[in-house]
Amino acid sequence: MIRYLKTILILLLTLSCSNLSAQKYGHALIDSLQLELTKAKEDTNKVKLVGRLSECYGYNFDSSLYYAEKADTLVEKLNWHQGMAMINRTIGVAYYLHRNYAKGLEYFFKSLKICEDDGDKENEEKVLSQLVYLFNTCDDFEKSLEYATRILKLEEATRDTEKICNGLYIFYDIYETMHNYPKALEYSFKLINIYKKTGDKRGIGYTDRSVGSIYSSEGDYNKALEYDSMSLKMSEESHDTDNIKWALLDIGSIYHIQNNDSTALEYYRKIIKIDENACDKKAITNDYYPLIDIYLKQHNYSKALEYGFMILRNNKQNDTVNIKYALGKIGLIYFKIATDTTGTVKADDLIPAGKTANLIKARDYFIQSGIQTTLLIFFKYGRSGNGTDYYPELIETQKLLGDYEGAFESLKAAQARDDRESSAKNNGLMSALEVKKMSDDLEKQIAIDKITQIKKRNVYVVKLK
Repeated sequence: MIRYLKTILILLLTLSCSNLSAQKYGHALIDSLQLELTKAKEDTNKVKLVGRLSECYGYNFDSSLYYAEKADTLVEKLNWHQGMAMINRTIGVAYYLHRNYAKGLEYFFKSLKICEDDGDKENEEKVLSQLVYLFNTCDDFEKSLEYATRILKLEEATRDTEKICNGLYIFYDIYETMHNYPKALEYSFKLINIYKKTGDKRGIGYTDRSVGSIYSSEGDYNKALEYDSMSLKMSEESHDTDNIKWALLDIGSIYHIQNNDSTALEYYRKIIKIDENACDKKAITNDYYPLIDIYLKQHNYSKALEYGFMILRNNKQNDTVNIKYALGKIGLIYFKIATDTTGTVKADDLIPAGKTANLIKARDYFIQSGIQTTLLIFFKYGRSGNGTDYYPELIETQKLLGDYEGAFESLKAAQARDDRESSAKNNGLMSALEVKKMSDDLEKQIAIDKITQIKKRNVYVVKLK
Protein backbone atom coordinates (compact mmCIF):
# COMPACT_ATOMS: atom_id res chain seq x y z
CA MET A 1 0.00 0.00 0.00
CA ILE A 2 2.82 2.41 0.93
CA ARG A 3 4.69 1.62 -2.28
CA TYR A 4 1.47 2.10 -4.28
CA LEU A 5 0.77 5.52 -2.79
CA LYS A 6 4.37 6.62 -3.35
CA THR A 7 3.89 5.68 -6.99
CA ILE A 8 0.80 7.90 -7.07
CA LEU A 9 2.84 10.78 -5.62
CA ILE A 10 5.49 10.30 -8.30
CA LEU A 11 2.75 10.15 -10.92
CA LEU A 12 1.26 13.43 -9.75
CA LEU A 13 4.69 15.07 -9.85
CA THR A 14 5.14 13.70 -13.33
CA LEU A 15 1.81 14.97 -14.55
CA SER A 16 2.54 18.38 -13.04
CA CYS A 17 5.88 18.36 -14.86
CA SER A 18 4.11 17.32 -18.03
CA ASN A 19 1.71 20.22 -17.65
CA LEU A 20 4.57 22.64 -17.04
CA SER A 21 6.27 21.18 -20.09
CA ALA A 22 3.07 21.57 -22.08
CA GLN A 23 2.97 25.25 -21.13
CA LYS A 24 6.65 25.83 -21.84
CA TYR A 25 6.95 23.41 -24.71
CA GLY A 26 3.50 23.69 -26.25
CA HIS A 27 2.82 23.72 -29.94
CA ALA A 28 2.77 27.53 -29.98
CA LEU A 29 6.32 27.66 -28.63
CA ILE A 30 7.50 24.94 -31.02
CA ASP A 31 5.96 26.86 -33.93
CA SER A 32 7.66 30.02 -32.69
CA LEU A 33 11.06 28.32 -32.42
CA GLN A 34 10.69 26.77 -35.86
CA LEU A 35 9.88 30.20 -37.29
CA GLU A 36 12.99 31.62 -35.61
CA LEU A 37 14.96 28.73 -37.09
CA THR A 38 14.06 29.79 -40.64
CA LYS A 39 15.62 33.21 -39.96
CA ALA A 40 18.62 32.06 -37.91
CA LYS A 41 22.20 32.42 -39.11
CA GLU A 42 24.58 29.48 -39.09
CA ASP A 43 26.06 30.34 -35.69
CA THR A 44 26.10 29.21 -32.05
CA ASN A 45 22.68 30.77 -31.40
CA LYS A 46 21.21 28.49 -34.04
CA VAL A 47 22.77 25.50 -32.27
CA LYS A 48 21.08 26.57 -29.03
CA LEU A 49 17.81 27.11 -30.86
CA VAL A 50 17.85 23.64 -32.44
CA GLY A 51 18.94 22.12 -29.12
CA ARG A 52 15.95 23.75 -27.44
CA LEU A 53 13.64 22.30 -30.07
CA SER A 54 15.08 18.88 -29.26
CA GLU A 55 14.17 19.44 -25.60
CA CYS A 56 10.68 20.58 -26.58
CA TYR A 57 10.14 17.24 -28.31
CA GLY A 58 11.24 15.23 -25.24
CA TYR A 59 7.92 13.33 -25.39
CA ASN A 60 8.60 12.31 -29.03
CA PHE A 61 11.85 10.41 -29.42
CA ASP A 62 12.11 10.61 -33.22
CA SER A 63 11.56 14.37 -33.34
CA SER A 64 13.78 14.97 -30.31
CA LEU A 65 16.62 12.98 -31.86
CA TYR A 66 16.10 14.62 -35.27
CA TYR A 67 16.71 18.11 -33.88
CA ALA A 68 19.53 16.97 -31.61
CA GLU A 69 21.37 15.40 -34.55
CA LYS A 70 20.68 18.49 -36.65
CA ALA A 71 22.30 20.59 -33.92
CA ASP A 72 25.18 18.10 -33.76
CA THR A 73 25.86 18.51 -37.49
CA LEU A 74 25.92 22.30 -37.16
CA VAL A 75 28.12 22.28 -34.05
CA GLU A 76 30.71 20.14 -35.86
CA LYS A 77 30.62 22.52 -38.82
CA LEU A 78 31.25 25.47 -36.46
CA ASN A 79 33.81 23.44 -34.47
CA TRP A 80 32.21 24.79 -31.28
CA HIS A 81 33.59 22.62 -28.50
CA GLN A 82 31.25 23.74 -25.72
CA GLY A 83 28.33 23.23 -28.09
CA MET A 84 29.52 19.68 -28.79
CA ALA A 85 29.32 18.91 -25.05
CA MET A 86 25.85 20.45 -24.81
CA ILE A 87 24.45 18.59 -27.83
CA ASN A 88 25.96 15.24 -26.86
CA ARG A 89 24.26 15.65 -23.51
CA THR A 90 20.96 16.52 -25.25
CA ILE A 91 21.19 13.39 -27.42
CA GLY A 92 22.01 11.33 -24.32
CA VAL A 93 18.92 12.68 -22.57
CA ALA A 94 16.74 11.74 -25.56
CA TYR A 95 17.98 8.14 -25.37
CA TYR A 96 17.74 8.08 -21.56
CA LEU A 97 14.13 9.28 -21.53
CA HIS A 98 13.28 6.52 -23.99
CA ARG A 99 15.09 3.88 -21.94
CA ASN A 100 17.98 3.20 -24.29
CA TYR A 101 20.40 3.57 -21.41
CA ALA A 102 23.42 2.16 -23.28
CA LYS A 103 23.15 4.84 -25.98
CA GLY A 104 22.42 7.45 -23.33
CA LEU A 105 25.65 6.51 -21.54
CA GLU A 106 27.60 6.66 -24.76
CA TYR A 107 26.61 10.27 -25.40
CA PHE A 108 26.90 11.35 -21.76
CA PHE A 109 30.49 10.08 -21.68
CA LYS A 110 31.27 11.89 -24.93
CA SER A 111 29.92 15.09 -23.39
CA LEU A 112 31.81 14.52 -20.13
CA LYS A 113 35.13 14.03 -21.96
CA ILE A 114 34.71 17.34 -23.81
CA CYS A 115 33.83 19.16 -20.56
CA GLU A 116 36.87 17.69 -18.80
CA ASP A 117 39.17 18.61 -21.70
CA ASP A 118 37.83 22.18 -21.78
CA GLY A 119 37.75 22.62 -17.99
CA ASP A 120 34.03 23.45 -18.35
CA LYS A 121 32.94 22.81 -14.74
CA GLU A 122 29.38 24.08 -15.18
CA ASN A 123 28.50 21.68 -17.99
CA GLU A 124 30.56 18.91 -16.40
CA GLU A 125 28.29 19.12 -13.36
CA LYS A 126 25.19 18.84 -15.60
CA VAL A 127 26.53 15.72 -17.33
CA LEU A 128 27.55 14.14 -14.02
CA SER A 129 23.98 14.73 -12.79
CA GLN A 130 22.64 12.88 -15.84
CA LEU A 131 24.99 9.98 -15.09
CA VAL A 132 23.85 9.87 -11.46
CA TYR A 133 20.21 9.67 -12.49
CA LEU A 134 20.84 7.10 -15.21
CA PHE A 135 22.74 4.78 -12.85
CA ASN A 136 20.08 5.39 -10.21
CA THR A 137 17.45 4.27 -12.71
CA CYS A 138 19.47 1.10 -13.35
CA ASP A 139 19.97 0.49 -9.60
CA ASP A 140 23.76 0.79 -10.01
CA PHE A 141 24.07 2.78 -6.80
CA GLU A 142 27.83 2.35 -6.52
CA LYS A 143 28.24 4.32 -9.75
CA SER A 144 25.56 6.83 -8.71
CA LEU A 145 27.45 7.56 -5.50
CA GLU A 146 30.75 7.82 -7.38
CA TYR A 147 29.42 10.54 -9.69
CA ALA A 148 27.49 12.23 -6.87
CA THR A 149 30.79 12.56 -4.97
CA ARG A 150 32.33 14.26 -7.99
CA ILE A 151 29.40 16.66 -8.20
CA LEU A 152 29.64 17.59 -4.52
CA LYS A 153 33.37 18.30 -4.85
CA LEU A 154 32.66 20.65 -7.76
CA GLU A 155 29.87 22.34 -5.76
CA GLU A 156 32.02 22.72 -2.64
CA ALA A 157 34.76 24.34 -4.71
CA THR A 158 32.33 27.13 -5.66
CA ARG A 159 31.49 27.85 -1.98
CA ASP A 160 27.98 28.53 -3.24
CA THR A 161 25.56 27.37 -0.52
CA GLU A 162 22.71 26.71 -2.94
CA LYS A 163 24.91 24.54 -5.15
CA ILE A 164 26.31 22.65 -2.16
CA CYS A 165 22.75 21.95 -1.01
CA ASN A 166 21.92 20.63 -4.50
CA GLY A 167 24.89 18.28 -4.22
CA LEU A 168 23.79 17.06 -0.79
CA TYR A 169 20.24 16.52 -2.04
CA ILE A 170 21.54 14.19 -4.76
CA PHE A 171 22.99 11.96 -2.00
CA TYR A 172 19.63 12.04 -0.20
CA ASP A 173 17.88 11.00 -3.41
CA ILE A 174 20.27 8.09 -4.04
CA TYR A 175 20.01 6.74 -0.50
CA GLU A 176 16.24 7.18 -0.49
CA THR A 177 16.03 5.18 -3.74
CA MET A 178 18.27 2.50 -2.15
CA HIS A 179 15.90 2.41 0.87
CA ASN A 180 18.92 3.23 3.01
CA TYR A 181 16.80 5.48 5.18
CA PRO A 182 19.35 6.23 7.94
CA LYS A 183 21.77 7.68 5.33
CA ALA A 184 18.96 9.53 3.58
CA LEU A 185 17.97 11.08 6.92
CA GLU A 186 21.60 11.99 7.60
CA TYR A 187 21.77 14.06 4.41
CA SER A 188 18.31 15.53 5.00
CA PHE A 189 19.33 16.84 8.43
CA LYS A 190 22.58 18.23 6.97
CA LEU A 191 20.44 20.19 4.52
CA ILE A 192 18.04 21.40 7.22
CA ASN A 193 20.95 22.66 9.34
CA ILE A 194 22.35 24.64 6.40
CA TYR A 195 18.93 26.09 5.55
CA LYS A 196 18.36 27.10 9.19
CA LYS A 197 21.71 28.91 9.29
CA THR A 198 20.89 30.78 6.08
CA GLY A 199 17.25 31.40 7.05
CA ASP A 200 16.00 29.64 3.92
CA LYS A 201 12.39 28.79 4.84
CA ARG A 202 11.66 27.29 1.43
CA GLY A 203 14.61 24.94 1.76
CA ILE A 204 13.53 23.94 5.28
CA GLY A 205 9.96 23.32 4.11
CA TYR A 206 11.08 21.21 1.16
CA THR A 207 13.53 19.14 3.23
CA ASP A 208 11.11 18.64 6.13
CA ARG A 209 8.83 16.99 3.60
CA SER A 210 11.67 14.73 2.45
CA VAL A 211 12.15 13.63 6.08
CA GLY A 212 8.41 13.00 6.34
CA SER A 213 8.59 10.86 3.20
CA ILE A 214 11.31 8.69 4.74
CA TYR A 215 9.37 8.15 7.98
CA SER A 216 6.29 7.31 5.90
CA SER A 217 8.31 4.70 3.96
CA GLU A 218 9.41 3.20 7.29
CA GLY A 219 5.81 3.08 8.49
CA ASP A 220 6.34 5.67 11.24
CA TYR A 221 3.27 7.73 10.31
CA ASN A 222 3.25 9.86 13.45
CA LYS A 223 6.76 11.11 12.68
CA ALA A 224 5.83 11.49 9.02
CA LEU A 225 2.82 13.65 9.90
CA GLU A 226 4.97 15.70 12.29
CA TYR A 227 7.50 16.59 9.57
CA ASP A 228 4.92 17.00 6.81
CA SER A 229 2.98 19.40 9.06
CA MET A 230 6.21 21.32 9.77
CA SER A 231 6.82 21.42 6.02
CA LEU A 232 3.32 22.74 5.39
CA LYS A 233 3.70 25.49 8.02
CA MET A 234 7.12 26.58 6.75
CA SER A 235 5.95 26.54 3.12
CA GLU A 236 2.93 28.65 3.99
CA GLU A 237 5.23 31.17 5.68
CA SER A 238 7.45 31.32 2.60
CA HIS A 239 4.46 31.33 0.21
CA ASP A 240 5.86 28.24 -1.57
CA THR A 241 2.65 27.13 -3.29
CA ASP A 242 4.17 24.08 -4.97
CA ASN A 243 5.50 22.65 -1.72
CA ILE A 244 2.26 23.54 0.10
CA LYS A 245 0.43 21.31 -2.40
CA TRP A 246 3.04 18.57 -2.01
CA ALA A 247 2.80 18.67 1.78
CA LEU A 248 -1.00 18.50 1.61
CA LEU A 249 -0.72 15.55 -0.77
CA ASP A 250 1.74 13.74 1.53
CA ILE A 251 -0.45 14.31 4.59
CA GLY A 252 -3.53 13.17 2.68
CA SER A 253 -1.74 10.02 1.53
CA ILE A 254 -0.82 9.10 5.12
CA TYR A 255 -4.44 9.43 6.24
CA HIS A 256 -5.38 7.36 3.15
CA ILE A 257 -2.97 4.61 4.27
CA GLN A 258 -4.47 4.76 7.76
CA ASN A 259 -7.99 4.38 6.27
CA ASN A 260 -9.00 7.82 7.52
CA ASP A 261 -10.60 8.62 4.18
CA SER A 262 -12.61 11.64 5.31
CA THR A 263 -9.47 13.44 6.53
CA ALA A 264 -7.54 12.36 3.42
CA LEU A 265 -10.28 13.84 1.23
CA GLU A 266 -10.15 17.04 3.26
CA TYR A 267 -6.45 17.51 2.46
CA TYR A 268 -6.84 16.48 -1.19
CA ARG A 269 -9.66 19.02 -1.62
CA LYS A 270 -7.43 21.75 -0.19
CA ILE A 271 -5.10 21.13 -3.15
CA ILE A 272 -8.03 21.44 -5.56
CA LYS A 273 -9.01 24.71 -3.87
CA ILE A 274 -5.51 26.14 -4.37
CA ASP A 275 -5.57 25.23 -8.07
CA GLU A 276 -9.11 26.58 -8.46
CA ASN A 277 -8.00 29.92 -6.98
CA ALA A 278 -5.12 29.93 -9.47
CA CYS A 279 -7.57 29.02 -12.30
CA ASP A 280 -5.20 26.17 -13.21
CA LYS A 281 -7.55 23.76 -14.97
CA LYS A 282 -4.80 21.33 -15.89
CA ALA A 283 -3.62 21.01 -12.31
CA ILE A 284 -7.21 20.62 -11.06
CA THR A 285 -7.65 17.69 -13.45
CA ASN A 286 -4.59 15.93 -12.00
CA ASP A 287 -5.85 16.62 -8.47
CA TYR A 288 -8.71 14.19 -9.12
CA TYR A 289 -6.52 11.04 -9.18
CA PRO A 290 -6.22 10.63 -5.38
CA LEU A 291 -9.99 11.08 -5.09
CA ILE A 292 -10.50 8.23 -7.56
CA ASP A 293 -8.32 5.94 -5.44
CA ILE A 294 -10.30 6.70 -2.29
CA TYR A 295 -13.65 6.13 -4.03
CA LEU A 296 -12.32 2.88 -5.51
CA LYS A 297 -11.34 1.68 -2.05
CA GLN A 298 -14.83 2.57 -0.79
CA HIS A 299 -16.42 0.68 -3.72
CA ASN A 300 -18.04 3.96 -4.75
CA TYR A 301 -17.52 3.14 -8.41
CA SER A 302 -19.94 5.71 -9.81
CA LYS A 303 -18.03 8.52 -8.09
CA ALA A 304 -14.68 7.08 -9.22
CA LEU A 305 -15.93 6.89 -12.83
CA GLU A 306 -17.35 10.40 -12.60
CA TYR A 307 -13.89 11.79 -11.79
CA GLY A 308 -12.22 9.50 -14.33
CA PHE A 309 -14.39 10.82 -17.15
CA MET A 310 -13.91 14.40 -15.90
CA ILE A 311 -10.14 13.90 -16.30
CA LEU A 312 -10.71 12.53 -19.78
CA ARG A 313 -12.96 15.43 -20.82
CA ASN A 314 -10.51 18.01 -19.49
CA ASN A 315 -7.53 16.53 -21.34
CA LYS A 316 -8.50 17.01 -24.97
CA GLN A 317 -5.62 19.36 -25.78
CA ASN A 318 -3.10 16.78 -26.96
CA ASP A 319 -2.07 15.75 -23.43
CA THR A 320 -1.48 12.20 -24.64
CA VAL A 321 0.19 10.96 -21.46
CA ASN A 322 -2.64 12.03 -19.20
CA ILE A 323 -5.33 10.82 -21.61
CA LYS A 324 -3.77 7.35 -21.76
CA TYR A 325 -3.33 7.19 -18.02
CA ALA A 326 -6.96 8.24 -17.50
CA LEU A 327 -8.13 5.56 -19.96
CA GLY A 328 -6.19 2.93 -18.03
CA LYS A 329 -7.61 4.17 -14.74
CA ILE A 330 -11.17 3.94 -16.11
CA GLY A 331 -10.39 0.42 -17.33
CA LEU A 332 -9.26 -0.47 -13.81
CA ILE A 333 -12.51 0.87 -12.32
CA TYR A 334 -14.59 -1.28 -14.68
CA PHE A 335 -12.38 -4.29 -13.85
CA LYS A 336 -12.98 -3.69 -10.13
CA ILE A 337 -16.73 -3.43 -10.77
CA ALA A 338 -16.74 -6.71 -12.73
CA THR A 339 -14.78 -8.57 -10.04
CA ASP A 340 -16.55 -7.00 -7.03
CA THR A 341 -17.91 -9.72 -4.73
CA THR A 342 -19.74 -7.51 -2.22
CA GLY A 343 -23.03 -7.73 -4.12
CA THR A 344 -23.60 -4.01 -3.61
CA VAL A 345 -22.82 -2.79 -7.16
CA LYS A 346 -25.81 -1.28 -8.93
CA ALA A 347 -26.12 -0.37 -12.60
CA ASP A 348 -26.51 3.31 -13.44
CA ASP A 349 -25.72 5.75 -16.25
CA LEU A 350 -22.00 4.90 -16.07
CA ILE A 351 -22.10 1.29 -14.87
CA PRO A 352 -23.70 -1.27 -17.22
CA ALA A 353 -25.63 -4.22 -15.81
CA GLY A 354 -23.84 -7.57 -15.64
CA LYS A 355 -20.28 -8.79 -15.13
CA THR A 356 -19.58 -9.42 -18.81
CA ALA A 357 -20.57 -5.91 -19.88
CA ASN A 358 -18.18 -4.41 -17.33
CA LEU A 359 -15.39 -6.79 -18.33
CA ILE A 360 -15.80 -5.69 -21.96
CA LYS A 361 -15.62 -2.06 -20.86
CA ALA A 362 -12.48 -2.81 -18.84
CA ARG A 363 -10.81 -4.62 -21.74
CA ASP A 364 -11.63 -1.84 -24.21
CA TYR A 365 -10.32 0.95 -21.97
CA PHE A 366 -7.16 -0.99 -21.10
CA ILE A 367 -6.42 -1.49 -24.79
CA GLN A 368 -7.15 2.17 -25.61
CA SER A 369 -4.73 3.21 -22.87
CA GLY A 370 -1.85 1.30 -24.42
CA ILE A 371 -1.89 -0.85 -21.23
CA GLN A 372 1.28 0.62 -19.78
CA THR A 373 1.54 4.35 -20.16
CA THR A 374 5.11 5.51 -20.08
CA LEU A 375 5.36 8.66 -18.02
CA LEU A 376 8.58 10.52 -18.65
CA ILE A 377 9.77 12.06 -15.44
CA PHE A 378 12.20 14.56 -16.84
CA PHE A 379 15.87 13.99 -16.17
CA LYS A 380 16.16 16.67 -13.51
CA TYR A 381 13.87 14.57 -11.29
CA GLY A 382 16.21 11.64 -11.58
CA ARG A 383 14.09 8.86 -12.99
CA SER A 384 12.13 7.70 -15.96
CA GLY A 385 8.96 6.18 -14.61
CA ASN A 386 6.08 3.95 -15.48
CA GLY A 387 2.43 4.58 -15.26
CA THR A 388 0.48 1.90 -13.47
CA ASP A 389 1.03 -1.41 -15.24
CA TYR A 390 -2.40 -2.76 -16.20
CA TYR A 391 -1.18 -5.91 -17.96
CA PRO A 392 -2.18 -8.26 -15.08
CA GLU A 393 -5.71 -6.83 -15.04
CA LEU A 394 -5.99 -7.01 -18.84
CA ILE A 395 -4.83 -10.63 -18.85
CA GLU A 396 -7.31 -11.53 -16.10
CA THR A 397 -10.09 -9.66 -17.93
CA GLN A 398 -9.40 -11.57 -21.15
CA LYS A 399 -9.35 -14.87 -19.26
CA LEU A 400 -12.69 -14.08 -17.58
CA LEU A 401 -14.12 -13.26 -21.01
CA GLY A 402 -12.87 -16.64 -22.28
CA ASP A 403 -10.38 -15.00 -24.64
CA TYR A 404 -7.40 -17.17 -23.71
CA GLU A 405 -5.52 -16.49 -26.92
CA GLY A 406 -5.87 -12.75 -26.30
CA ALA A 407 -4.64 -13.26 -22.73
CA PHE A 408 -1.66 -15.22 -24.05
CA GLU A 409 -0.81 -12.43 -26.51
CA SER A 410 -1.04 -9.88 -23.68
CA LEU A 411 1.24 -12.03 -21.56
CA LYS A 412 3.79 -12.15 -24.37
CA ALA A 413 3.54 -8.39 -24.79
CA ALA A 414 4.06 -7.91 -21.04
CA GLN A 415 7.11 -10.15 -21.12
CA ALA A 416 8.52 -8.39 -24.20
CA ARG A 417 8.14 -5.12 -22.31
CA ASP A 418 9.81 -6.67 -19.28
CA ASP A 419 12.66 -8.02 -21.38
CA ARG A 420 13.29 -4.48 -22.66
CA GLU A 421 13.28 -3.21 -19.07
CA SER A 422 15.58 -5.98 -17.91
CA SER A 423 18.10 -5.37 -20.68
CA ALA A 424 18.54 -1.82 -19.41
CA LYS A 425 17.90 -2.48 -15.75
CA ASN A 426 18.38 -5.93 -14.30
CA ASN A 427 15.11 -5.91 -12.40
CA GLY A 428 12.27 -7.56 -14.30
CA LEU A 429 8.69 -6.75 -13.40
CA MET A 430 7.66 -10.39 -13.71
CA SER A 431 9.97 -13.22 -12.70
CA ALA A 432 10.85 -15.92 -15.24
CA LEU A 433 9.11 -18.57 -13.11
CA GLU A 434 5.93 -16.49 -12.89
CA VAL A 435 5.89 -15.98 -16.64
CA LYS A 436 6.54 -19.67 -17.38
CA LYS A 437 3.74 -20.80 -15.06
CA MET A 438 1.26 -18.29 -16.49
CA SER A 439 2.34 -19.15 -20.03
CA ASP A 440 1.92 -22.92 -19.43
CA ASP A 441 -1.50 -22.39 -17.83
CA LEU A 442 -2.71 -20.23 -20.72
CA GLU A 443 -1.41 -22.65 -23.37
CA LYS A 444 -3.29 -25.47 -21.63
CA GLN A 445 -6.46 -23.37 -21.44
CA ILE A 446 -6.16 -22.41 -25.13
CA ALA A 447 -5.85 -26.10 -26.03
CA ILE A 448 -8.88 -26.97 -23.86
CA ASP A 449 -10.82 -24.08 -25.38
CA LYS A 450 -10.04 -25.26 -28.93
CA ILE A 451 -11.12 -28.83 -28.10
CA THR A 452 -14.35 -27.46 -26.60
CA GLN A 453 -15.03 -25.43 -29.74
CA ILE A 454 -14.39 -28.48 -31.96
CA LYS A 455 -16.78 -30.56 -29.84
CA LYS A 456 -19.45 -27.86 -30.12
CA ARG A 457 -19.04 -27.76 -33.92
CA ASN A 458 -19.26 -31.58 -34.12
CA VAL A 459 -22.44 -31.60 -32.02
CA TYR A 460 -23.87 -28.94 -34.31
CA VAL A 461 -22.99 -31.02 -37.39
CA VAL A 462 -24.60 -34.13 -35.83
CA LYS A 463 -27.78 -32.14 -35.13
CA LEU A 464 -27.87 -30.96 -38.71
CA LYS A 465 -27.64 -34.52 -39.93
